[in-house]
Order: sequence, then structure tokens, then C-alpha cells
Amino acid sequence: MDRHAARELLVHCFEQGLAAVDPEQAVAANLRNYPDDERIVVFAIGKAAPAMARGAAQALGRSELEGIAVSNHVDAIPSGMEMIMSAHPLPDERSVEAGNALLRLAASLTAADRAVVLISGGGSALVEVPIEGVSLEDLTRTNEALLRSGGDIGQINMIRRRLSLFKGGGLARAIAPAVVETLAISDVIGDDPATIASGPTVVGANDPGAAWDIVRTLGLEHSVPAPVRDALLTPPQPQTEPAVGRFSIVAGGSVAAHAAAAAAERRGF
Repeated sequence: MDRHAARELLVHCFEQGLAAVDPEQAVAANLRNYPDDERIVVFAIGKAAPAMARGAAQALGRSELEGIAVSNHVDAIPSGMEMIMSAHPLPDERSVEAGNALLRLAASLTAADRAVVLISGGGSALVEVPIEGVSLEDLTRTNEALLRSGGDIGQINMIRRRLSLFKGGGLARAIAPAVVETLAISDVIGDDPATIASGPTVVGANDPGAAWDIVRTLGLEHSVPAPVRDALLTPPQPQTEPAVGRFSIVAGGSVAAHAAAAAAERRGF
């Protein structure tokens, strides 16, 4: 195989991998359709939020959707939804504004309503509501230290969950008593739902000391601000029950890899 043919093959496999995880089509193919008279509110969070919201409108067969999309770039969203531009890879004031807007919308839901939560990569920074006693500056300094530490995304997001009212099931608690359906595009190895965007609709393992153990493992005991240290060393308070519902991973790295491999196999490899 000459160089031109090799390049053409690689580009073809790459394009097939991307096509297999197209955000709009992944949601359109996996989101259930619900009765037209049911109130459905969409919470789209992440870099792929606009495309995932368009997929939801397609699946639901609705020309307008109620909800909010939070991303770090401008893209078309369904009519009726609000677009919030936010920050990545570090949270800032826009991230907190987005988090509070999503929690306010969640609080408007009743037991007769349904929430559709669409999650993709970048959600941990794009949306944030710090716990009491921890400031946005504290969170930013902690995130900077974590990103420099060499820790994996599972370790980093476990700490983020402990410092947030939105992550670690916080959005699901705000959505209750409505039911929730979550569709996620995974950008993490292993596809752990609690790690993708720090699991806003997923209550992860509740080991009070695990987050501080990670801080120590990464050698960050003296790098995190005192309020963060105090928060991680204090057992979390009992929380209200989260909304019940279904969680589905509709696309991810493994899906793209398998599609690229299949494309190569069809070329004789």
C-alpha cells in the first residue's frame, strides 16, 4: 500500500468512527418517544449539548422543546430552548450561573413531568454550583491543581462531586419528584456513569473519606484551599432522594473504535 492509499484508508476509518458517535443521531436513535401532552423538560449539558438537544427534538417529534442547553460553543438548538454559554476546562462565573439556572428549572418540575438529561464531555466545568463554604475561587484553584496532578478523570471527578451541589446526583435530587431519563455520551475510559460530567443524575459511591484519600495520593494536601480541605474531611450531610429513571450511554470511545475497526475490516484488514 502506497502512502496515498494508506492515508485515504486512515481518514476513511476515522470518519466512520466519528459518524458512529454523531451526537444528534445517537440521541435520536435512543431516546424514547413520549405522549404529546406530557410535559418534557430537556437539560442538555456539555460540548455536544446543542446537537444532542436537536436529536431529542427529532426523537420526540416536537417542533419546540422546553429546556436549557449549556455548552462552550455556539450551535443551533431547538426552538423554545435557552442557550447558555459557559466555561471550559475551568469553571468560572458563567458555570455557576448555568448551574443555578438548571437547578431553578428542575425545581419547577412536578410528579407529572419528565426530565430528559443529555450529558456529554466537558460538563464538569461547564456547570457548577459549589457547596456552602466553598467559593468559586476555591473550586478553580482546586481544579487547576487536579488538572496538573496527573490524576485520572475518575479521581478528579470524585473530588469535584464532593464539592458540588449539582454533581453527584445533585441535579437528580432537584428534579424529583419528576422522573428522569438520562442519555450520555461517554468521554471516559470504562464509561462509569458517575464519572461522565461528574454524574449530575447519578449518586456515586458514598465513601466519605475517598475524596481526601485521592488528594493525598496525588500529593495535593498543601495545594488545595483550606475550605476545600475542610469540606473533604467533613462527612457529607444526608441528602434528599434523587429522581428515579433510566440512564443510557448512547455513544463513546469504544463505539467509535469498533466502527473504525469495522471499516478497516471491510477494506480487507
